[in-house]
Amino acid sequence: SNKIAYLQDSKEIMVVDSHLEDKPKTLIDSLITNLNGLKRCSNNDILLWSNEGIIKKYDYDNSSISEIFNVSLPNDDYVDNALNSLDVSENGEDLILGDRLGNIWFYQKRGSDIQKDIFEDQDEDTLKDIILVEDKDDGINLKNKLIHSKFVLYQSVRAHESSVNDLIYFQIGSIPFIATASRDRTIQIFYKIANRWTLFQ
Repeated sequence: SNKIAYLQDSKEIMVVDSHLEDKPKTLIDSLITNLNGLKRCSNNDILLWSNEGIIKKYDYDNSSISEIFNVSLPNDDYVDNALNSLDVSENGEDLILGDRLGNIWFYQKRGSDIQKDIFEDQDEDTLKDIILVEDKDDGINLKNKLIHSKFVLYQSVRAHESSVNDLIYFQIGSIPFIATASRDRTIQIFYKIANRWTLFQ
């Protein structure tokens, strides 16, 4: 029988029998809604991300795409924020994000030593100040959310006056660096010492 293929608002391609006898079936899943970037990261992972902060990973072995993280970025009074750029450290432990407002967000993989050091004894008010979470259920304790998050925010920096258009992670010897390029026509370099990122001057 003849088939009809069509594109949904969700960017999925559906197929249905031309006689409409069966329910539509998904032919091709949407890669991601509002795709804003695609990159082979420093650890060789291929990540794609949306304006809204959904980050997905392409798996070479089975040609599949899965969500690895969903970050909720803060807006300001005049501009809706968006995730513009990212990279992952060579060991896969650090996820670094750059946004439309010029901020850099440093995340560490759940279960790492830095997460235990920073968050082990914090109360909820302190966690609210340093963890960026989308609070869909006010009844969920923030520490429980921390435990179930794949990545944990441990530092943020206002690096630029405009959007962070690109960032890259690299190492010189044993010292990790990131370089950021912005719409404000500046490049900034940060390095990591004792689990803190500092502007290189």
